[in-house]
Order: sequence, then structure tokens, then C-alpha cells
Amino acid sequence: NTGNTERLQNMFNKAASGEDLTVAYIGGSITYGYTVQPTQCYAYLYTEWLKSTFGINVNYVNAGISGTPSVLGNLRVERDVLTHDPDLVIVEFAVNDGYDDPYKNSYESLINKILNYETEPALMLLFCITVDGHSCQEWMSEIGKHYQLPMVSVVDSMNAEVEAGNIEFADYSTDGSHPTPNGHKWILDYLVYCSKTIYEMDFEDEHYTLPEKPYYKCYFKDMTMYTNQTLQLD
Repeated sequence: NTGNTERLQNMFNKAASGEDLTVAYIGGSITYGYTVQPTQCYAYLYTEWLKSTFGINVNYVNAGISGTPSVLGNLRVERDVLTHDPDLVIVEFAVNDGYDDPYKNSYESLINKILNYETEPALMLLFCITVDGHSCQEWMSEIGKHYQLPMVSVVDSMNAEVEAGNIEFADYSTDGSHPTPNGHKWILDYLVYCSKTIYEMDFEDEHYTLPEKPYYKCYFKDMTMYTNQTLQLD
């Protein structure tokens, strides 16, 4: 899904004019790059693709933390992502979240918080899957459609190849969840395909505006994280 492409096309135009970018990634262990080398993670690979494609410097911010759902991502996104003034944020929590309302609330709050940030960053959603079929793509993509966001589905791509007999899931992940180096390269291919498709499209003629109402709820969007460095007691 390409959604409304204005923000992403603005980012690509900035890169094409030779300006540097900041690209941030937030998610769980897949984004962190668990089981692979830091230079084999999809986030690092996509950043390198942007560098080589446009011949620019790209500030790489990997805010993935293993074992964390979107409720923690929402809590720390301001500190770990938005303080870097990103031009693009890629969000990956489809295998770490569940199906209950608090997950939907926290995920949509995270999306809303990023889109409302003062620098108006572009936002892409990434949906992964485990060997037993766990993925929150179904409800997360409804939020993505509501906010007219570009979305990349490892779920659809993997299922199609497995069902066609071209690959086995073990070619993507040997532990049932975390991609192998080849799995991360496939995720890179999906992100690049989406990016090239949008970059080559006619410029979006509809200005991007946030929906007036949330799809589920955004009760968590004003959450603030306090640490022993930031908490001051009277």
C-alpha cells in the first residue's frame, strides 16, 4: 500500500537535491537485528541503500529493543526517535503486539504521535510474521489505511512464496521469528520496491492531513517517560 505519498516524496526530493537525511527505526528484536550482525539488519541495509542511491549522508537511528511491544515504543518514541528530528520513521511491531484493545490503542497512539511531530516526518509501516502465523498486520493495516500510510508486508510476500513452493519459512528465519541475513535482505528488497514505486510516481496532488478522529483510540498519545535523569521531585 502506498497511501498518501506526499511526505515520503518530499523526503526523496530532499535526498535527490543532495541534502542529508535522518532515518529512524522503532520496533522489537527484528528491527534491533537480533541473531544477525549489526550491518546485516534490514534497518542498516535500507539506510545504506539510501546513502548509495542518493549519494548523501544519512543519520541512522536504530531504536529497536528486543521483546518490546508498541506500548513501550509509544512511551519512548519521543526520547529515542523524535528528538533526532527524523525525515523518515519506519515502525515494526507486528510480531510483538497482541490483539487486545490496549495494543491497538498504543500502536495507534504511536502512529499519531509520530505524524503530529513538528518536522512532519514520513512514516512507513512494516509487518513481519512468525512461523506459527502470528502477525498483527490485519488490524495494524486498518490503522495504516486510516492514516493513508505506505505499508510493507513481509506477511503477504512470505506467504505467497511459501505457498508457491519457492521457499520454506526456514529460508527466512531459522528460529521461527527472527530473520536470517537473507531474511533481512528480503525485507530490504520489499522496502526498496515500495520506495522506488513511490519515488517514480507522479507527485501526490492531495496534501497530507491527519484524520480528524482515530480509527481505534489514541488514549496513550500523551504518555511521557520519566527516568532517574529526567524526574525531578519537589
